[in-house]
Amino acid sequence: MQYDVYADVMFLTNFTADALALALVRLFMKRRARTGRVLAAAAFGALYATVFFFLDAPLYVSAPLGAVSLFLIILIAFGFGSVKKLVSRAVIFALALAGFAAATAVLALFTPLGGKIIFAGGFYYFDLSFFTVLISSLLSTALCFFVNLKKRPEAEKGAVYGAAVTVFGKTVKCRALMDTGNSLFDGIYGVPIIVCEYKTLKDALPSDLREEKIFADPTSPPPLPPEAAKKLRVVFVSTVSGTKPMFCASVDILELEGVGVIKRETAVAVSAEPLGKYPMLLNPMIFD
Repeated sequence: MQYDVYADVMFLTNFTADALALALVRLFMKRRARTGRVLAAAAFGALYATVFFFLDAPLYVSAPLGAVSLFLIILIAFGFGSVKKLVSRAVIFALALAGFAAATAVLALFTPLGGKIIFAGGFYYFDLSFFTVLISSLLSTALCFFVNLKKRPEAEKGAVYGAAVTVFGKTVKCRALMDTGNSLFDGIYGVPIIVCEYKTLKDALPSDLREEKIFADPTSPPPLPPEAAKKLRVVFVSTVSGTKPMFCASVDILELEGVGVIKRETAVAVSAEPLGKYPMLLNPMIFD
């Protein structure tokens, strides 16, 4: 049997699926990404699927290229971060796409909505109405929520945790206070900020960043080696004594006793001054 396949339908269906899947990755990984980057990644994925569908390449060619394109889609949408985060995002993206495909296939095969399903070049073509695509999107979204359903930790005022924070590949441990008044947020990277004393974090810092005077006044620090300068950024932190600039770095891993590894990406601001009884102040947004 011969079917007419329309490139615009193929592109729009895949664009919808990719955009939905990337939105779910952004939601579940607690990673803020610009909408323009997400749409660009979805467009790239849809264009790739459309081209290879019509090329009808053998599966041993399209399968490995498809895996490469999947990681490229994630890189376009969210950047690199780390190998672990890249793989985690790719897995969630693939699961979301599988949910979308499964929901669409069920609607096409077992409901009056109907539709044609064609396989070529390692891709499925769904000739469906917009209403059917909308329903399958809702079903796949519900499926992904169900799979990821679990109780979220709550930020309790005054709670104290045993914390292990990894920065620059090294880990330090300390007691950390949940400061519900800490609403620091890095608007550029889209991550909440915790605060840690320099003396506590010192052993995790690269050797060229272990001078306390570097963190005393981030607005006019001593000359930094080029590689060290790339690892830090300046944020302004409001405290009871006023607003102060602090150097900030990305957190590789943050683990809290009784909670586990925090999934949300986080940054740490380094305070040259003592913070009080506890050397680390947590941010309740790490649980969002």
